[in-house]
Amino acid sequence: MLAFLSTILSVAAWVGGSDQNTIRRGQYRGPFEELVAIVGPTPTPTGAPAAPPTANPNAPVLNQLALLEGYERWEFWFELNKDLLLRSRDFRRREVLTLRPPSADIGDDGRVRAEDARASIAQALRAALKSSDPRVQQYAALGLGRIGARESMPLIEELLASGDQDTKRMATLALGLLEERGVLSKLLNLLHDTANVPLEIRSAAALAIGLQGRREGARALTQFLERTFKPDSAMGDERDLYVCAVTALGMCRDRDSAPFLLSAYKTLREAQSSRSRGIETNILTALGRIGDPSALLVLLGALDDRSIDLRRAAAQALGDLGDRASVKALVKTFFDDGDEQTRGFTAISLGRIGGEAARDALREGFQTKGSRTVKAFSAIGLGLLGDRGSSAELLKGLAMHSEDSLRGSIAIALGLLEEPKAAEPLLKLVETRGTLPQLRGYAALALGMIKPEGSLDRLVKVLEEDPDKVDVWRRSLCLAIGMYHNPKAAPALTKVMFTDARDIVREHSALALGLARSRAQIEPLVTQLEKEQYRGDLALFCVVALSSMGDRHEYPLISESFFNANYRVRNPMLEELQQIL
Repeated sequence: MLAFLSTILSVAAWVGGSDQNTIRRGQYRGPFEELVAIVGPTPTPTGAPAAPPTANPNAPVLNQLALLEGYERWEFWFELNKDLLLRSRDFRRREVLTLRPPSADIGDDGRVRAEDARASIAQALRAALKSSDPRVQQYAALGLGRIGARESMPLIEELLASGDQDTKRMATLALGLLEERGVLSKLLNLLHDTANVPLEIRSAAALAIGLQGRREGARALTQFLERTFKPDSAMGDERDLYVCAVTALGMCRDRDSAPFLLSAYKTLREAQSSRSRGIETNILTALGRIGDPSALLVLLGALDDRSIDLRRAAAQALGDLGDRASVKALVKTFFDDGDEQTRGFTAISLGRIGGEAARDALREGFQTKGSRTVKAFSAIGLGLLGDRGSSAELLKGLAMHSEDSLRGSIAIALGLLEEPKAAEPLLKLVETRGTLPQLRGYAALALGMIKPEGSLDRLVKVLEEDPDKVDVWRRSLCLAIGMYHNPKAAPALTKVMFTDARDIVREHSALALGLARSRAQIEPLVTQLEKEQYRGDLALFCVVALSSMGDRHEYPLISESFFNANYRVRNPMLEELQQIL
Protein backbone atom coordinates (compact mmCIF):
# COMPACT_ATOMS: atom_id res chain seq x y z
CA MET A 1 0.00 0.00 0.00
CA LEU A 2 0.66 1.22 0.60
CA ALA A 3 1.23 1.45 6.46
CA PHE A 4 -0.05 0.93 3.84
CA LEU A 5 -0.97 0.47 3.43
CA SER A 6 0.99 -0.48 6.98
CA THR A 7 -2.05 -0.24 6.85
CA ILE A 8 -3.88 1.66 7.13
CA LEU A 9 -4.09 2.30 10.49
CA SER A 10 -5.89 4.48 12.56
CA VAL A 11 -3.01 5.86 14.30
CA ALA A 12 0.42 5.72 15.11
CA ALA A 13 2.94 4.55 12.82
CA TRP A 14 5.80 4.00 15.20
CA VAL A 15 8.24 3.52 12.44
CA GLY A 16 10.52 6.46 12.87
CA GLY A 17 12.29 8.69 15.25
CA SER A 18 15.38 8.33 17.30
CA ASP A 19 15.72 5.39 19.60
CA GLN A 20 14.57 7.54 22.47
CA ASN A 21 11.23 7.98 20.78
CA THR A 22 10.60 4.49 19.51
CA ILE A 23 8.35 2.27 21.54
CA ARG A 24 11.26 0.18 22.64
CA ARG A 25 14.65 1.78 22.61
CA GLY A 26 16.93 0.45 19.96
CA GLN A 27 14.28 -1.91 18.61
CA TYR A 28 13.82 -2.46 14.89
CA ARG A 29 10.88 -0.38 13.75
CA GLY A 30 10.85 -0.83 10.02
CA PRO A 31 13.11 -1.69 7.10
CA PHE A 32 13.44 1.91 5.98
CA GLU A 33 14.76 3.02 9.34
CA GLU A 34 17.05 0.01 9.53
CA LEU A 35 18.54 0.79 6.16
CA VAL A 36 19.06 4.51 6.63
CA ALA A 37 21.31 3.60 9.55
CA ILE A 38 23.72 2.04 7.05
CA VAL A 39 26.08 4.89 6.38
CA GLY A 40 28.56 5.17 3.61
CA PRO A 41 28.14 5.45 -0.12
CA THR A 42 28.92 2.42 -2.22
CA PRO A 43 28.75 1.94 -5.94
CA THR A 44 25.27 1.20 -7.20
CA PRO A 45 25.24 -2.18 -8.95
CA THR A 46 23.70 -2.41 -12.37
CA GLY A 47 19.94 -2.84 -12.07
CA ALA A 48 19.82 -1.85 -8.40
CA PRO A 49 16.65 -0.16 -7.18
CA ALA A 50 16.74 3.54 -6.68
CA ALA A 51 17.71 4.59 -3.18
CA PRO A 52 14.89 5.89 -1.01
CA PRO A 53 14.62 9.60 -1.64
CA THR A 54 16.20 11.91 0.88
CA ALA A 55 15.99 15.66 0.70
CA ASN A 56 18.26 16.31 3.65
CA PRO A 57 21.84 16.60 2.38
CA ASN A 58 23.13 15.64 5.83
CA ALA A 59 21.05 12.48 6.02
CA PRO A 60 22.81 9.10 6.06
CA VAL A 61 23.61 7.73 2.64
CA LEU A 62 22.07 4.36 1.88
CA ASN A 63 24.40 1.50 1.22
CA GLN A 64 22.56 0.11 -1.78
CA LEU A 65 24.49 -3.15 -1.82
CA ALA A 66 23.20 -3.84 1.67
CA LEU A 67 19.59 -3.12 0.82
CA LEU A 68 19.23 -5.21 -2.33
CA GLU A 69 17.91 -8.26 -0.54
CA GLY A 70 15.54 -6.26 1.62
CA TYR A 71 14.15 -4.30 -1.31
CA GLU A 72 12.29 -7.32 -2.58
CA ARG A 73 10.55 -7.83 0.75
CA TRP A 74 7.04 -6.47 0.70
CA GLU A 75 7.49 -4.46 3.85
CA PHE A 76 10.44 -2.57 2.46
CA TRP A 77 8.50 -1.42 -0.57
CA PHE A 78 5.64 -0.71 1.72
CA GLU A 79 7.58 1.36 4.23
CA LEU A 80 9.39 3.26 1.49
CA ASN A 81 6.34 4.29 -0.46
CA LYS A 82 3.52 4.41 2.04
CA ASP A 83 3.69 8.16 2.51
CA LEU A 84 2.85 8.61 -1.15
CA LEU A 85 0.06 6.11 -1.13
CA LEU A 86 -1.45 7.17 2.15
CA ARG A 87 -1.85 10.63 0.80
CA SER A 88 -3.58 9.48 -2.33
CA ARG A 89 -7.16 10.17 -1.33
CA ASP A 90 -8.94 12.87 0.57
CA PHE A 91 -7.06 12.94 3.86
CA ARG A 92 -9.42 15.14 5.84
CA ARG A 93 -10.46 13.72 9.16
CA ARG A 94 -14.07 13.16 10.07
CA GLU A 95 -15.08 13.53 13.69
CA VAL A 96 -17.07 10.46 14.65
CA LEU A 97 -16.87 10.26 18.43
CA THR A 98 -19.09 13.18 19.27
CA LEU A 99 -20.86 13.47 22.59
CA ARG A 100 -24.59 12.82 22.31
CA PRO A 101 -27.37 14.23 24.45
CA PRO A 102 -28.41 11.89 27.29
CA SER A 103 -31.84 11.56 25.73
CA ALA A 104 -30.48 10.38 22.36
CA ASP A 105 -31.46 6.91 21.24
CA ILE A 106 -28.13 5.15 20.78
CA GLY A 107 -28.02 1.80 19.06
CA ASP A 108 -25.41 -0.53 20.49
CA ASP A 109 -22.99 -1.61 17.77
CA GLY A 110 -20.32 -2.60 20.27
CA ARG A 111 -17.97 0.20 19.26
CA VAL A 112 -16.36 2.76 21.53
CA ARG A 113 -18.45 5.90 22.08
CA ALA A 114 -17.31 9.40 22.93
CA GLU A 115 -18.59 8.84 26.47
CA ASP A 116 -16.25 5.85 26.83
CA ALA A 117 -13.30 7.77 25.46
CA ARG A 118 -13.85 10.81 27.67
CA ALA A 119 -14.43 8.69 30.77
CA SER A 120 -12.79 5.28 31.19
CA ILE A 121 -10.11 5.62 28.50
CA ALA A 122 -9.11 9.16 29.45
CA GLN A 123 -9.01 8.18 33.11
CA ALA A 124 -6.60 5.34 32.37
CA LEU A 125 -4.39 7.60 30.27
CA ARG A 126 -4.28 10.27 32.97
CA ALA A 127 -3.11 7.61 35.39
CA ALA A 128 -0.45 6.61 32.88
CA LEU A 129 0.86 10.18 32.86
CA LYS A 130 2.27 9.43 36.32
CA SER A 131 4.22 6.43 35.04
CA SER A 132 7.90 6.05 35.86
CA ASP A 133 8.39 5.01 32.23
CA PRO A 134 8.85 8.17 30.10
CA ARG A 135 7.62 6.37 26.98
CA VAL A 136 4.33 5.52 28.63
CA GLN A 137 4.01 9.12 29.79
CA GLN A 138 4.63 10.44 26.30
CA TYR A 139 2.12 8.23 24.53
CA ALA A 140 -0.48 8.76 27.23
CA ALA A 141 -0.19 12.50 26.63
CA LEU A 142 -0.57 12.01 22.90
CA GLY A 143 -3.56 9.77 23.52
CA LEU A 144 -5.29 12.41 25.60
CA GLY A 145 -4.68 14.86 22.76
CA ARG A 146 -6.21 12.51 20.21
CA ILE A 147 -9.24 11.94 22.38
CA GLY A 148 -9.66 15.67 22.83
CA ALA A 149 -9.63 15.48 26.60
CA ARG A 150 -9.58 19.21 27.23
CA GLU A 151 -9.73 18.79 30.97
CA SER A 152 -6.37 17.02 30.75
CA MET A 153 -4.59 20.10 29.37
CA PRO A 154 -3.13 21.16 32.77
CA LEU A 155 -1.58 17.70 33.20
CA ILE A 156 -0.06 17.84 29.72
CA GLU A 157 1.32 21.28 30.48
CA GLU A 158 2.91 19.86 33.63
CA LEU A 159 4.79 17.37 31.48
CA LEU A 160 5.86 20.19 29.20
CA ALA A 161 7.26 22.04 32.18
CA SER A 162 8.91 19.19 34.08
CA GLY A 163 9.65 16.31 31.72
CA ASP A 164 12.86 15.43 29.94
CA GLN A 165 13.48 16.86 26.48
CA ASP A 166 11.74 14.04 24.63
CA THR A 167 8.73 14.22 26.93
CA LYS A 168 8.51 17.98 26.51
CA ARG A 169 8.52 17.58 22.75
CA MET A 170 5.75 14.98 22.84
CA ALA A 171 3.73 17.07 25.28
CA THR A 172 3.99 20.01 22.89
CA LEU A 173 2.59 17.89 20.07
CA ALA A 174 -0.14 16.61 22.39
CA LEU A 175 -1.26 20.20 22.97
CA GLY A 176 -1.62 20.65 19.21
CA LEU A 177 -3.72 17.50 18.99
CA LEU A 178 -6.20 18.91 21.50
CA GLU A 179 -7.31 21.39 18.83
CA GLU A 180 -8.19 23.93 21.49
CA ARG A 181 -8.18 27.48 20.21
CA GLY A 182 -6.66 28.64 23.47
CA VAL A 183 -3.66 26.39 22.87
CA LEU A 184 -2.52 28.41 19.86
CA SER A 185 -1.22 31.29 21.98
CA LYS A 186 0.77 28.85 24.14
CA LEU A 187 2.32 27.26 21.06
CA LEU A 188 3.18 30.64 19.57
CA ASN A 189 4.87 31.67 22.81
CA LEU A 190 7.04 28.56 22.59
CA LEU A 191 7.80 29.20 18.92
CA HIS A 192 8.92 32.79 19.50
CA ASP A 193 10.83 32.30 22.78
CA THR A 194 14.37 32.11 21.41
CA ALA A 195 15.94 32.88 24.79
CA ASN A 196 14.44 30.15 26.94
CA VAL A 197 13.03 27.43 24.70
CA PRO A 198 15.34 24.93 22.98
CA LEU A 199 15.22 24.79 19.21
CA GLU A 200 13.71 21.30 19.09
CA ILE A 201 10.79 22.37 21.30
CA ARG A 202 10.23 25.41 19.12
CA SER A 203 10.19 23.09 16.11
CA ALA A 204 7.67 20.86 17.87
CA ALA A 205 5.52 23.92 18.54
CA ALA A 206 5.51 24.72 14.81
CA LEU A 207 4.38 21.17 14.01
CA ALA A 208 1.75 21.33 16.73
CA ILE A 209 0.29 24.42 15.07
CA GLY A 210 0.10 22.38 11.89
CA LEU A 211 -1.67 19.59 13.75
CA GLN A 212 -4.31 22.10 14.78
CA GLY A 213 -4.75 22.97 11.12
CA ARG A 214 -6.36 26.35 11.81
CA ARG A 215 -6.27 29.29 9.45
CA GLU A 216 -5.17 31.64 12.22
CA GLY A 217 -2.30 29.26 12.98
CA ALA A 218 -1.20 29.33 9.34
CA ARG A 219 -1.26 33.12 9.32
CA ALA A 220 0.81 33.25 12.50
CA LEU A 221 3.36 30.83 11.03
CA THR A 222 3.53 32.83 7.82
CA GLN A 223 4.16 36.04 9.76
CA PHE A 224 6.87 34.29 11.78
CA LEU A 225 8.60 33.07 8.64
CA GLU A 226 8.30 36.42 6.86
CA ARG A 227 10.15 38.05 9.76
CA THR A 228 12.85 35.43 10.33
CA PHE A 229 13.39 33.42 7.16
CA LYS A 230 16.65 34.11 5.33
CA PRO A 231 18.65 31.79 3.06
CA ASP A 232 21.60 31.68 5.45
CA SER A 233 19.48 30.78 8.47
CA ALA A 234 17.47 28.31 6.42
CA MET A 235 20.68 26.43 5.70
CA GLY A 236 22.15 26.86 9.17
CA ASP A 237 21.38 25.80 12.72
CA GLU A 238 17.70 26.71 12.45
CA ARG A 239 17.07 24.70 9.30
CA ASP A 240 15.02 22.07 11.14
CA LEU A 241 12.79 24.76 12.61
CA TYR A 242 12.03 26.13 9.15
CA VAL A 243 11.41 22.67 7.74
CA CYS A 244 8.85 22.08 10.49
CA ALA A 245 7.21 25.47 10.00
CA VAL A 246 6.91 24.94 6.24
CA THR A 247 5.53 21.44 6.79
CA ALA A 248 2.98 22.87 9.23
CA LEU A 249 1.85 25.42 6.63
CA GLY A 250 1.11 22.56 4.27
CA MET A 251 -0.89 20.81 6.98
CA CYS A 252 -2.96 23.95 7.58
CA ARG A 253 -3.75 24.18 3.84
CA ASP A 254 -4.29 27.95 3.92
CA ARG A 255 -3.86 29.39 0.43
CA ASP A 256 -2.88 32.77 1.84
CA SER A 257 0.50 31.25 2.73
CA ALA A 258 1.26 30.31 -0.89
CA PRO A 259 2.82 33.68 -1.91
CA PHE A 260 5.39 33.47 0.88
CA LEU A 261 6.27 29.86 0.04
CA LEU A 262 6.69 30.70 -3.64
CA SER A 263 8.93 33.64 -2.79
CA ALA A 264 11.02 31.60 -0.36
CA TYR A 265 11.46 28.84 -2.93
CA LYS A 266 12.62 31.33 -5.56
CA THR A 267 15.10 32.86 -3.11
CA LEU A 268 16.58 29.50 -2.20
CA ARG A 269 16.87 28.40 -5.82
CA GLU A 270 18.73 31.60 -6.65
CA ALA A 271 21.19 30.84 -3.84
CA GLN A 272 22.05 27.59 -5.66
CA SER A 273 23.13 25.68 -2.58
CA SER A 274 22.63 21.95 -2.10
CA ARG A 275 22.36 22.64 1.63
CA SER A 276 18.90 24.10 1.09
CA ARG A 277 17.56 21.10 -0.83
CA GLY A 278 15.69 19.71 2.16
CA ILE A 279 13.64 22.82 2.74
CA GLU A 280 13.11 23.33 -1.02
CA THR A 281 11.49 19.91 -1.35
CA ASN A 282 9.34 20.63 1.70
CA ILE A 283 8.19 23.89 0.17
CA LEU A 284 7.13 22.02 -2.97
CA THR A 285 5.29 19.46 -0.87
CA ALA A 286 3.55 22.18 1.14
CA LEU A 287 2.51 24.01 -2.03
CA GLY A 288 0.92 20.84 -3.33
CA ARG A 289 -0.97 20.24 -0.10
CA ILE A 290 -2.23 23.82 0.02
CA GLY A 291 -3.67 23.43 -3.46
CA ASP A 292 -3.23 26.97 -4.70
CA PRO A 293 -3.30 27.15 -8.54
CA SER A 294 -0.47 29.70 -8.48
CA ALA A 295 1.93 26.85 -7.58
CA LEU A 296 1.38 24.99 -10.87
CA LEU A 297 4.12 26.64 -12.93
CA VAL A 298 6.69 26.30 -10.15
CA LEU A 299 5.89 22.62 -9.68
CA LEU A 300 6.05 21.97 -13.42
CA GLY A 301 9.41 23.71 -13.53
CA ALA A 302 10.73 21.56 -10.69
CA LEU A 303 9.52 18.47 -12.55
CA ASP A 304 12.26 19.20 -15.13
CA ASP A 305 14.96 20.14 -12.64
CA ARG A 306 18.34 18.42 -12.64
CA SER A 307 17.88 17.58 -8.96
CA ILE A 308 16.29 14.15 -8.46
CA ASP A 309 14.99 15.30 -5.07
CA LEU A 310 13.12 18.22 -6.58
CA ARG A 311 11.71 16.15 -9.43
CA ARG A 312 10.41 13.54 -6.99
CA ALA A 313 8.89 16.17 -4.73
CA ALA A 314 7.28 17.97 -7.66
CA ALA A 315 5.84 14.74 -9.05
CA GLN A 316 4.19 14.03 -5.72
CA ALA A 317 3.05 17.61 -5.12
CA LEU A 318 1.33 17.80 -8.51
CA GLY A 319 -0.83 14.88 -7.42
CA ASP A 320 -1.77 16.85 -4.33
CA LEU A 321 -2.54 19.91 -6.42
CA GLY A 322 -4.83 17.86 -8.66
CA ASP A 323 -4.75 20.18 -11.65
CA ARG A 324 -5.36 18.28 -14.91
CA ALA A 325 -3.29 20.88 -16.72
CA SER A 326 -0.27 19.00 -15.33
CA VAL A 327 -1.20 15.61 -16.82
CA LYS A 328 0.65 16.12 -20.11
CA ALA A 329 3.89 16.96 -18.30
CA LEU A 330 3.41 14.11 -15.84
CA VAL A 331 2.88 11.62 -18.66
CA LYS A 332 6.09 12.78 -20.33
CA THR A 333 8.01 12.36 -17.08
CA PHE A 334 6.38 8.99 -16.52
CA PHE A 335 7.76 7.65 -19.79
CA ASP A 336 11.02 9.59 -20.15
CA ASP A 337 12.58 10.35 -16.74
CA GLY A 338 15.82 8.51 -16.05
CA ASP A 339 14.96 8.05 -12.36
CA GLU A 340 12.59 5.15 -11.77
CA GLN A 341 11.46 6.52 -8.43
CA THR A 342 10.41 9.79 -10.04
CA ARG A 343 8.48 7.79 -12.63
CA GLY A 344 6.82 5.84 -9.85
CA PHE A 345 5.80 8.99 -7.99
CA THR A 346 4.42 10.32 -11.26
CA ALA A 347 2.30 7.18 -11.67
CA ILE A 348 0.76 7.78 -8.26
CA SER A 349 -0.06 11.39 -9.14
CA LEU A 350 -1.58 10.38 -12.47
CA GLY A 351 -3.81 7.95 -10.62
CA ARG A 352 -4.88 10.62 -8.21
CA ILE A 353 -5.61 13.24 -10.86
CA GLY A 354 -7.39 10.84 -13.22
CA GLY A 355 -8.76 11.35 -16.70
CA GLU A 356 -8.40 9.39 -19.93
CA ALA A 357 -4.85 10.49 -20.69
CA ALA A 358 -3.67 9.47 -17.23
CA ARG A 359 -5.52 6.16 -17.48
CA ASP A 360 -4.04 5.31 -20.86
CA ALA A 361 -0.51 6.09 -19.68
CA LEU A 362 -0.89 3.92 -16.60
CA ARG A 363 -2.32 1.03 -18.60
CA GLU A 364 0.66 1.25 -20.93
CA GLY A 365 3.02 1.43 -17.96
CA PHE A 366 1.52 -1.72 -16.48
CA GLN A 367 1.88 -3.56 -19.78
CA THR A 368 5.52 -2.58 -20.25
CA LYS A 369 8.13 -5.31 -20.26
CA GLY A 370 10.68 -2.99 -18.76
CA SER A 371 10.98 -1.68 -15.22
CA ARG A 372 9.21 -3.69 -12.54
CA THR A 373 9.21 -0.57 -10.37
CA VAL A 374 7.19 1.27 -13.02
CA LYS A 375 4.85 -1.71 -13.45
CA ALA A 376 4.23 -1.86 -9.70
CA PHE A 377 3.53 1.85 -9.42
CA SER A 378 1.36 1.74 -12.53
CA ALA A 379 -0.81 -0.93 -10.92
CA ILE A 380 -1.25 1.21 -7.82
CA GLY A 381 -1.98 4.23 -9.98
CA LEU A 382 -4.74 2.34 -11.78
CA GLY A 383 -6.19 1.40 -8.40
CA LEU A 384 -6.13 4.98 -7.21
CA LEU A 385 -7.72 6.14 -10.45
CA GLY A 386 -10.55 3.65 -9.95
CA ASP A 387 -10.04 2.03 -13.33
CA ARG A 388 -12.25 -1.06 -13.06
CA GLY A 389 -11.57 -1.61 -16.77
CA SER A 390 -8.09 -2.81 -15.74
CA SER A 391 -9.40 -5.37 -13.27
CA ALA A 392 -9.13 -8.28 -15.71
CA GLU A 393 -5.46 -7.59 -16.43
CA LEU A 394 -4.73 -7.09 -12.74
CA LEU A 395 -6.43 -10.36 -11.84
CA LYS A 396 -4.42 -12.09 -14.52
CA GLY A 397 -1.22 -10.67 -13.06
CA LEU A 398 -2.23 -11.72 -9.55
CA ALA A 399 -2.45 -15.34 -10.72
CA MET A 400 1.00 -15.40 -12.35
CA HIS A 401 3.61 -17.03 -10.10
CA SER A 402 6.33 -15.67 -12.35
CA GLU A 403 5.30 -12.19 -11.23
CA ASP A 404 5.86 -12.69 -7.50
CA SER A 405 7.75 -9.41 -7.22
CA LEU A 406 4.69 -7.58 -8.58
CA ARG A 407 1.80 -9.55 -7.12
CA GLY A 408 1.83 -7.61 -3.86
CA SER A 409 1.30 -4.26 -5.59
CA ILE A 410 -1.31 -5.86 -7.84
CA ALA A 411 -3.16 -7.12 -4.76
CA ILE A 412 -3.19 -3.62 -3.31
CA ALA A 413 -4.40 -2.17 -6.61
CA LEU A 414 -7.33 -4.60 -6.58
CA GLY A 415 -8.02 -3.60 -3.00
CA LEU A 416 -8.09 0.05 -3.98
CA LEU A 417 -10.56 -0.83 -6.71
CA GLU A 418 -12.61 -2.80 -4.18
CA GLU A 419 -12.85 -5.42 -6.89
CA PRO A 420 -15.25 -8.16 -5.68
CA LYS A 421 -13.86 -10.70 -8.17
CA ALA A 422 -10.53 -10.51 -6.36
CA ALA A 423 -11.96 -11.78 -3.06
CA GLU A 424 -11.50 -15.52 -3.55
CA PRO A 425 -8.08 -15.31 -5.23
CA LEU A 426 -6.88 -13.11 -2.37
CA LEU A 427 -8.35 -15.41 0.27
CA LYS A 428 -6.63 -18.36 -1.40
CA LEU A 429 -3.29 -16.56 -1.12
CA VAL A 430 -3.94 -15.77 2.54
CA GLU A 431 -5.06 -19.29 3.46
CA THR A 432 -2.41 -21.21 1.50
CA ARG A 433 0.53 -22.11 3.71
CA GLY A 434 3.78 -21.86 1.85
CA THR A 435 2.77 -18.74 -0.06
CA LEU A 436 5.42 -16.05 0.25
CA PRO A 437 4.80 -14.31 3.61
CA GLN A 438 5.10 -10.90 2.03
CA LEU A 439 2.53 -11.73 -0.63
CA ARG A 440 0.16 -13.15 1.99
CA GLY A 441 0.49 -9.87 3.84
CA TYR A 442 -0.43 -7.77 0.85
CA ALA A 443 -3.36 -10.08 0.05
CA ALA A 444 -4.67 -9.70 3.60
CA LEU A 445 -4.44 -5.91 3.42
CA ALA A 446 -6.28 -5.91 0.10
CA LEU A 447 -9.07 -7.97 1.67
CA GLY A 448 -9.25 -5.40 4.45
CA MET A 449 -10.00 -2.80 1.81
CA ILE A 450 -12.57 -4.86 -0.06
CA LYS A 451 -14.21 -6.42 3.03
CA PRO A 452 -15.99 -9.23 1.13
CA GLU A 453 -18.82 -10.89 3.01
CA GLY A 454 -17.72 -13.78 5.22
CA SER A 455 -14.01 -13.06 4.83
CA LEU A 456 -13.44 -11.57 8.29
CA ASP A 457 -14.18 -14.87 10.03
CA ARG A 458 -11.74 -16.62 7.73
CA LEU A 459 -8.99 -14.12 8.45
CA VAL A 460 -9.53 -14.41 12.20
CA LYS A 461 -9.34 -18.19 11.91
CA VAL A 462 -6.00 -17.88 10.11
CA LEU A 463 -4.76 -15.52 12.81
CA GLU A 464 -5.66 -18.04 15.51
CA GLU A 465 -4.56 -21.26 13.78
CA ASP A 466 -1.87 -20.56 11.19
CA PRO A 467 1.55 -21.83 12.39
CA ASP A 468 3.43 -19.43 10.10
CA LYS A 469 4.81 -16.86 12.54
CA VAL A 470 6.83 -14.70 10.16
CA ASP A 471 6.37 -11.26 11.61
CA VAL A 472 5.86 -9.36 8.34
CA TRP A 473 2.95 -11.69 7.63
CA ARG A 474 1.46 -11.70 11.12
CA ARG A 475 1.54 -7.97 11.58
CA SER A 476 -0.11 -7.27 8.23
CA LEU A 477 -2.76 -9.87 9.02
CA CYS A 478 -3.55 -8.11 12.29
CA LEU A 479 -3.87 -4.78 10.51
CA ALA A 480 -6.06 -6.27 7.80
CA ILE A 481 -8.42 -7.65 10.43
CA GLY A 482 -8.57 -4.24 12.11
CA MET A 483 -9.45 -2.61 8.79
CA TYR A 484 -12.85 -4.31 8.90
CA HIS A 485 -13.74 -1.98 11.80
CA ASN A 486 -15.65 -4.84 13.41
CA PRO A 487 -15.57 -5.18 17.22
CA LYS A 488 -16.09 -8.94 17.06
CA ALA A 489 -12.50 -9.40 15.89
CA ALA A 490 -11.07 -7.56 18.90
CA PRO A 491 -10.69 -10.51 21.32
CA ALA A 492 -8.39 -12.32 18.88
CA LEU A 493 -6.34 -9.16 18.39
CA THR A 494 -6.12 -8.58 22.15
CA LYS A 495 -4.82 -12.11 22.64
CA VAL A 496 -2.09 -11.51 20.07
CA MET A 497 -1.11 -8.25 21.74
CA PHE A 498 -0.85 -9.96 25.14
CA THR A 499 0.90 -13.16 24.05
CA ASP A 500 2.85 -12.87 20.79
CA ALA A 501 6.59 -13.30 21.17
CA ARG A 502 7.55 -10.38 18.91
CA ASP A 503 7.01 -6.78 19.83
CA ILE A 504 6.58 -5.73 16.21
CA VAL A 505 3.54 -8.02 15.92
CA ARG A 506 2.16 -6.96 19.29
CA GLU A 507 2.38 -3.30 18.35
CA HIS A 508 0.50 -3.89 15.10
CA SER A 509 -2.21 -5.78 16.93
CA ALA A 510 -2.53 -2.74 19.20
CA LEU A 511 -2.97 -0.56 16.13
CA ALA A 512 -5.56 -2.97 14.77
CA LEU A 513 -7.48 -2.80 18.05
CA GLY A 514 -7.72 0.93 17.52
CA LEU A 515 -9.35 0.31 14.17
CA ALA A 516 -11.81 -2.22 15.58
CA ARG A 517 -12.83 0.15 18.41
CA SER A 518 -14.39 -2.55 20.58
CA ARG A 519 -15.92 -1.17 23.75
CA ALA A 520 -15.68 -4.59 25.39
CA GLN A 521 -11.87 -4.49 25.17
CA ILE A 522 -11.45 -1.29 27.20
CA GLU A 523 -11.63 -3.06 30.56
CA PRO A 524 -9.15 -5.85 29.66
CA LEU A 525 -6.67 -3.29 28.38
CA VAL A 526 -7.02 -1.07 31.44
CA THR A 527 -6.67 -4.10 33.74
CA GLN A 528 -3.50 -5.19 31.94
CA LEU A 529 -2.12 -1.66 32.08
CA GLU A 530 -2.62 -1.59 35.85
CA LYS A 531 -1.13 -5.07 36.17
CA GLU A 532 1.99 -3.86 34.36
CA GLN A 533 2.13 -0.92 36.82
CA TYR A 534 2.10 1.51 33.90
CA ARG A 535 5.58 0.66 32.67
CA GLY A 536 7.23 -1.61 30.16
CA ASP A 537 6.49 -2.58 26.58
CA LEU A 538 3.14 -4.24 27.17
CA ALA A 539 1.94 -1.24 29.15
CA LEU A 540 2.98 0.94 26.25
CA PHE A 541 1.05 -1.19 23.77
CA CYS A 542 -2.01 -0.95 26.01
CA VAL A 543 -1.70 2.83 26.10
CA VAL A 544 -1.45 3.08 22.31
CA ALA A 545 -4.38 0.70 21.80
CA LEU A 546 -6.56 2.67 24.19
CA SER A 547 -5.50 5.96 22.61
CA SER A 548 -6.40 4.87 19.11
CA MET A 549 -9.67 3.31 20.25
CA GLY A 550 -10.62 6.63 21.78
CA ASP A 551 -9.43 8.85 18.94
CA ARG A 552 -12.37 11.10 18.19
CA HIS A 553 -11.65 11.08 14.47
CA GLU A 554 -12.11 8.58 11.70
CA TYR A 555 -9.67 8.70 8.83
CA PRO A 556 -10.10 7.87 5.16
CA LEU A 557 -8.68 4.54 4.10
CA ILE A 558 -5.57 5.98 2.55
CA SER A 559 -4.86 9.02 4.56
CA GLU A 560 -2.07 11.49 5.07
CA SER A 561 -3.28 11.78 8.62
CA PHE A 562 -2.23 8.22 9.35
CA PHE A 563 1.40 8.81 8.45
CA ASN A 564 1.79 12.53 8.23
CA ALA A 565 5.54 12.53 7.81
CA ASN A 566 7.63 13.23 4.77
CA TYR A 567 9.97 10.30 4.29
CA ARG A 568 12.22 12.32 2.06
CA VAL A 569 13.29 14.49 4.96
CA ARG A 570 15.22 12.65 7.62
CA ASN A 571 14.37 15.07 10.37
CA PRO A 572 13.68 13.85 13.92
CA MET A 573 11.02 16.47 14.47
CA LEU A 574 9.05 15.41 11.41
CA GLU A 575 9.35 11.81 12.49
CA GLU A 576 7.35 12.70 15.59
CA LEU A 577 4.31 12.90 13.33
CA GLN A 578 4.79 9.29 12.33
CA GLN A 579 4.55 8.30 15.96
CA ILE A 580 1.31 10.02 16.80
CA LEU A 581 -0.90 9.88 13.73
